[in-house]
Amino acid sequence: MRLLLSKRQALLFTVAFILLYQGIAIANAGEPVMAVTCKVVPTIEVSFPDLLELGNAAPSSNTDESFIMSETQSVKVWSNTNWALKARSDSFDGRMRKWTSGEYSSESLYSPLELQVEGKGQFTSVTDEDTTIVENQPPTGEGGATLSLVFKQAISYNDSPIIESDACYRIEITFTAVQAY
Repeated sequence: MRLLLSKRQALLFTVAFILLYQGIAIANAGEPVMAVTCKVVPTIEVSFPDLLELGNAAPSSNTDESFIMSETQSVKVWSNTNWALKARSDSFDGRMRKWTSGEYSSESLYSPLELQVEGKGQFTSVTDEDTTIVENQPPTGEGGATLSLVFKQAISYNDSPIIESDACYRIEITFTAVQAY
């Protein structure tokens, strides 16, 4: 069976289809729309050990052996931009001071505490001024970036022994991760 439309019916059908299509398009254009946006901001996080005990140390007449080294300490950084890591201490000259009953005394070790990114470069004293540990590092991604640090404290016969059970030599290190864009 064949359906034949007259020219008039075909014209009416075409006009009705066009009007119906425009009505649907207009109805969709009139629906409320909500745009959702966000901005990712530069973000950086750092984690590091809160305590490092170097243990007992004794001087040696051989200066090449008269120091104590830490176990490797991990500092982890997460950043979505280029970054750097800096360190500073609460000691103007980087020397550990005697700590008794929650207070520093004026007595300090002869040599400053030093740190090094394990296996890279020289050991560096950590004073009360920012010391750059690494710089111009790329964004880390989800896994972060881990730096392995080693601390070294020279001990000499100029250093007074500590006999009191509630005393030690101490220094506080502050790590600061900064973004570099």
